[in-house]
Amino acid sequence: IAQVLLNGDSALNKGRAVKYKIANGSDDNSTWMVSTTEQRMFVYSNHDTDVIFVENDAAHSVLVEIPIDNEKKTKQQKKRLQQQQDSSRGDVMEIRSNSVVALVNGQIRFDSSHIDPQFLLYRRIITPLGSSSSEATSSTKIKLKWSSWAEPTTISQSNHQLSALDKRPFEQAKLAQKSRVSSDYTWYETTFSFPTRISSIDSSSSPSSILTNAKISIDTQRSNALTVYIDGIFVGAGDNHKHREGNITITVDLGNITAVAQEGWHNGHDHNISILSESLGYHNLIGRWGASTKVKEKGITGSVTLSGIENLDGDKITQELVDGRLWRSYAGLQGDQPVSLYSTTTSGNNAFTSQNTVKRQKLKNIPLYLEQELSMSSMSIKNNPTWSVAEFETPIFDPTVESLVVDLTYGRGHLWLNDHDLGRFWNITQEGKEVSSVSPDTYSQRYYNLPHDWLRHDGRQNVLKLFNTFGFGGGDDVFLSCIRILLTEMKEVTNDMDGDIVPHACV
Repeated sequence: IAQVLLNGDSALNKGRAVKYKIANGSDDNSTWMVSTTEQRMFVYSNHDTDVIFVENDAAHSVLVEIPIDNEKKTKQQKKRLQQQQDSSRGDVMEIRSNSVVALVNGQIRFDSSHIDPQFLLYRRIITPLGSSSSEATSSTKIKLKWSSWAEPTTISQSNHQLSALDKRPFEQAKLAQKSRVSSDYTWYETTFSFPTRISSIDSSSSPSSILTNAKISIDTQRSNALTVYIDGIFVGAGDNHKHREGNITITVDLGNITAVAQEGWHNGHDHNISILSESLGYHNLIGRWGASTKVKEKGITGSVTLSGIENLDGDKITQELVDGRLWRSYAGLQGDQPVSLYSTTTSGNNAFTSQNTVKRQKLKNIPLYLEQELSMSSMSIKNNPTWSVAEFETPIFDPTVESLVVDLTYGRGHLWLNDHDLGRFWNITQEGKEVSSVSPDTYSQRYYNLPHDWLRHDGRQNVLKLFNTFGFGGGDDVFLSCIRILLTEMKEVTNDMDGDIVPHACV
């Protein structure tokens, strides 16, 4: 099947009509109909093989007629007879409600409505490495040695020529393409100033609220997250993580923007506002189930409005930030650079070697902008985005039945193993549920596979790298207690078998 799918033309948006009738079990003379809405098929072919996927989105079973090349069908029947398999396959078959069937030359290879009960006897069992469990094939205890550093929350001057400067934010997907950067992230940055009456407050006076109930409303796309910083300090975050696409406005509560006795805060100078946009994925359907056929956008795609209540007289203040002022847009993250922070192996070679040989594309010559380095308050730095790396040796295990996984239940961000992208992590929980010691498995996902082929087996240390959007908000001790490496194994289990079952893992 794989060879036919890989070498054939894509069937995306090429669903074919299906001849069908309702399967009621009694009326064989019911009328045949043609459908491309609730029933459809996708066909992939080569010279001797037809692979057909048939979908039935209806709430009832249907009989469908499958077109099969007679020559190919004969070859397949002969092959099945040689293998002493059941060759009684017809061109008409029943497909149950809300299911899909995959056929190869007329033979059913997969039916989503029927899963062999034998497979349900198997579970993935986890064992913390270093435990005394006799089930574990490795007694090596993995010790993670961590190093961490901050992701800059303002676009550094050294990155100005790698960013775009315009009178509006640059759409994220297009910016990444033009910059030749593959990343879920984009930094946006501009400046704003408070109204004259507010900015004239004497900065030497005691701190007092400038704006109360401050909010920022950002036009973006569904399945997008936004984190906001003022003068380099985290002030709020919001997201939409529905599996949908289209325009949406995310409003982030900033609380009270408070007077701080530092130079430039109240004397009419511009203040920096940075927004980190994170794509949470693209709708993976084109032209189906609400998905459009247009270019899929991410990031800031419209207006950005800052609002709040002035505490001097209670007036509401609204300031549109996409009004012709300059915006700087930078594709990707800035902090993935300090290789010197990674420790070395016993051979003296650095444990981490970047495999990304594609250089960023300079967008244009850009004048210096937002050059001032602003000091950061220690009160909120712990919530600023953070990079962390840990080294560990590859334990001995059997990759045919066992896997190494990361158990991670803190923050949201991205994972890499030896510079291979492992994807996103997020400690989001299932809707309506809260994590507790009684129900620790309410996370949508907490276990992330470390592929055997990406581990190092030559004595060098592996490097596990994390980017965490929310930093060490709970303290580094909390972070370290929320990440560990486990050994997992597929086992046939019974109800009385000991061990932890892994229900929420893509492993």
